[in-house]
Order: sequence, then C-alpha cells, then structure tokens
Amino acid sequence: MTMEWWQEVLPGMDAFVSAAVILEIGQGDSLLAAKRWSAIEKMPVLEITPTIEALAEEYLDKIQIPQTARADAVHLAMAVGHGMDYLLTWNCRHIASARVRRIVADINTHRGIATPMICTPEELMEP
Repeated sequence: MTMEWWQEVLPGMDAFVSAAVILEIGQGDSLLAAKRWSAIEKMPVLEITPTIEALAEEYLDKIQIPQTARADAVHLAMAVGHGMDYLLTWNCRHIASARVRRIVADINTHRGIATPMICTPEELMEP
C-alpha cells in the first residue's frame, strides 16, 4: 500500500517532510535508511520553530503521548504550524487515531488554527 501510494499518488501532490522525519529515517538498517533518504531528498524540509515546539508540548501533555514518543507530538505540531493540508502517517497509536484527531482538533480550535487532515496512505488513495 505504501509503495503504491508513493508511486501513484505522491507525484500529484506537493509533499513536504519535517525535520523530525529527517532524524527518524536515518535510524535502523543502513541500506533501508539510504532508500528512505533517497525517497525524500528532494522534498522541502519544514523547520521547527519556538511556536511549533510549544504546540508540540501541549499535544504531548493533552494527548498523553509518552516522552519516548515525543517525536509524534512534534510531527503533529509541524503539520499544524506549517499549515499543511494533510499529515500522512502509519502511526495509528499516537497520530492517526480518532482520539488523537479529536484532541488535536479541540486544541487547534481553541487556539484559532486549522487542523490538517490526519490520515494513513490508504485513506488518501484515489478511488
């Protein structure tokens, strides 16, 4: 599914990658890390700002994401802080879950900021 999305859907989109993703893709098997880096190397990188850091801390607290998964709160804050239309993820525990979507939407509504559509690649496949 992921490979199909990268081949068929991604070419029709303006895709961005967060600085948090850059750190994550280098982990693990070096050959797979090199493939991941190759896949995103031409994408513009969204930077972390103090406002995004503060938003990530609020998400971390309200969603009750464990400190070990702090990067998940940063991913959410990056997409929101940079006004992305979508946040695409396979992380259904701390990002793409109904509970998290609701909490993020409530926080963002209270702050007067837009919430991107948080979804998995499967949800963003064209019919």
